[in-house]
Amino acid sequence: MRIFGFCLLVGAFGCATAQPFAPSSQQCSEFDDVVRKAEAAGALEGPPEATTRLADAKSEFDYAQHIPLYPERARGLAAKAQADAELALALARQHQADVALFARAAAHVEAVTAPPAPVAAEPTVARATTLAETASSTGNASAAPATASAARTDN
Repeated sequence: MRIFGFCLLVGAFGCATAQPFAPSSQQCSEFDDVVRKAEAAGALEGPPEATTRLADAKSEFDYAQHIPLYPERARGLAAKAQADAELALALARQHQADVALFARAAAHVEAVTAPPAPVAAEPTVARATTLAETASSTGNASAAPATASAARTDN
């Protein structure tokens, strides 16, 4: 019976002195970096799955820091939180790429289906020159400028 009591006392003392999970500063900074990148990529207002994953990652990482009696479970939750944050970042970046692709496709479709721009009529300079040459060859020099200006106003 004394051995049982001793084992119980050692077991209780061993559990009470178990090291609680405390993420390293490197692990915290990596997690915060991924969360910042995901938020900058639009995970908060982008696709719903990215928003959900990012919210889950934040709550899991926070919860992992507050489970002192189960350090292995806390480590697993912290690793899952990191993976969820990275997935949210990937989903947000994919959403950005899809939006850019759709915008380019819409611009291309609009350019292809737009009616052609009307071609502006150019003034007939050759006709005015021909009339001026005709007037000068007949000897009627005073009529040449009037005829040339009349030809330009017709168009």
